[in-house]
Amino acid sequence: MAIDAASFVAAFPEFEEINDLRPDAVTGALTRAQAFVSAKIWADRYEQGVFTKAAHLLCMTAFGENARIDSKAATAYGETFKEMLRALPIRLLVSGGTGGC
Repeated sequence: MAIDAASFVAAFPEFEEINDLRPDAVTGALTRAQAFVSAKIWADRYEQGVFTKAAHLLCMTAFGENARIDSKAATAYGETFKEMLRALPIRLLVSGGTGGC
């Protein structure tokens, strides 16, 4: 699969409506999410990492208000992304931690 809106919506069909209404929001989230996921480090998990981070970013927009877990802006996708980070075979020291996932 590719990192594009069609593949993202196929994997996360709950975002089909936002993709229909604002496709630029989905493509923008996918682009931003790629900055959080290294293809070299994530290897075969890269696509799922990008998609999960993009889903979190979309939930942080006005469109995703109902998808947030709490007022601290946590989302199920963000929590899943954190779990995915912990499961990576390589541990990296990141300045500032993983806050905002």
